[in-house]
Parts: sequence; C-alpha cells; structure tokens
Amino acid sequence: MFDTTGGTAKIELTHTNPANSVATTIIKTAATPVNTTAATLNTNPALAVAEITTTAAKAAATAVGVTLDAYVGGSSEQTIYLYATNSSASAENSATTVSDTALAADDVVGLTIAGLTGTATISGAATSAALATIATDMAAAWNAVATTTNTLYNVVASGSNITVTASATAGSRADNGAIAVLFSTGTDTSTHPMVGYKIGYDRATTDNKTLSTKVIVTVMSNGSGTDADARQSGAITWTQAVSATLLSNATTYTAAPSFDQYHASALSDTVSAVTEFTGTKNAGTDVNVNYLGWLK
Repeated sequence: MFDTTGGTAKIELTHTNPANSVATTIIKTAATPVNTTAATLNTNPALAVAEITTTAAKAAATAVGVTLDAYVGGSSEQTIYLYATNSSASAENSATTVSDTALAADDVVGLTIAGLTGTATISGAATSAALATIATDMAAAWNAVATTTNTLYNVVASGSNITVTASATAGSRADNGAIAVLFSTGTDTSTHPMVGYKIGYDRATTDNKTLSTKVIVTVMSNGSGTDADARQSGAITWTQAVSATLLSNATTYTAAPSFDQYHASALSDTVSAVTEFTGTKNAGTDVNVNYLGWLK
C-alpha cells in the first residue's frame, strides 16, 4: 500500500522462477516503462490503478502463474470541522438562520465512528471561542471508549478540527467507517445544544466516512506447488521510489490467533500461504458430525 499524491511513486514487480532463475518483469514504471505507459504513477490514485492494471501487465502476471490486481484503499481518514455558527453556508447541520455555538455545562457532545460511540459533557458553557475545547473533549470522549479490541481507528483533535485515521496495517477493511457527530441536551432540557460542523470536504452526508487516497497492489498465486508459485522465496520482488506499507496476514492455521493479530492484519487484502491438508485421519478419534439440526 502506498501514496501516489506526491507525484514520485514508481513501482516495479519482477517474478523470478525458483526452478531456473528466469526473471520476468510484470510491470515497471520508469523512463522506459514495461507493460504500462506511465513513467511515474498518476497522482490521482484511481488513474494510478489504471496505469498498473494494464492488459499487458496482467498478461505478464498470468504467464508466470500469478494474478496482478490494484485498487484504491487502505489507511483511510477523514476530517471533522467545527464552526462557530450553524450557518447553512458552511455546516452540515445547517439552520435557516445563523446561530452562535451554544452548549450548556451539562449538554452532551460526542462521536460515533464505525458503530462505536463516545460522549462527554463540556466543563462550563462553551462559546464560539471554545471550539478547540469542544473538539478536544469530543476526541477524548471517543478515545476513552476505544481499545484495540473494538476499533481500527484513531482520533486526534487539532484546533477546531478532528481527524479520524484508520489503522494502516488493517488495509482496506477499515475503509468507509461511518462517522457521526453527536450533540444532545443534558439534565437541563431548557437548553438546546448547537454546534456547526462539517464532515469531509463538502456539506453532503455522502462523505461522512473514512476515505482512502492510497493504492494497494496485490499479487496472488494461481496455484500451489508450482515453479511460478509466488509463495516461494524470492518469486516476486517489489521495488518502488516512495515508502510503502507491507500488508500482511499475521493469523495462522496452526494456533488460535489473538485479537491483536486480527487488528494488525489486512484480512480483506492478503491471504495466508496455505496448501491442501496432507495429514491422515485417525480412525476412532476423528469423526464427522452433522450440526445442521441446530439451525432453526
């Protein structure tokens, strides 16, 4: 997984046959590119994907027994902007008239991210000059309930903005995490909490989620036990001009993995190297049981 926005992203995928050391370039972005027309990948990640997944590059991958793929995803994020007024010109929760930010001491603020909600009250009444305090308290409220066992996201407040960032190692499975801002009245129902906010680039609710601008490239073996098997040591090598995050699956089939392994694994993008079962069945101890009767 890597970033193309800097305009310097270049990749090279080479397959080396473990049996005879014959090297095949699947794709190379360079002054003289191979199986693509790109010297440098486009800064638009969607266009960069098209430059990687060319017909020629896919055919070269197939010829050595693997499947090449690329897509936009991974390390998604989103920004929440708080405003001093609830103006329809800037805020998503827009009112017909412009109103100042108003929070009583017992009013509740909070965030919901991918189904996890954290709420808190602001110490003392908040005015338009206290947006940074509101943002800090909202982020702290969510982080107070967040653990590595119930979320793939991290929340940080900076000034009047709140940034939600997904785990980089989780890959694309953390993309599109829904985000919602919460304001509700406390024990004193005579007050009506109101803070202008916008999630994402525009006021539409369609971007109220974490979005990715990264590119993930995968190479999948088309079979096991062949010379072209990508799981064999050194079969596929990757070179690029910008830093990348290697996505992996830390889980195993020999022992029950911990949740932290699941948390760090890009389960939607990677597959553990596993071949067919080659053991023997122990008569009298290994049995087949039909549990379909449990289904109601």
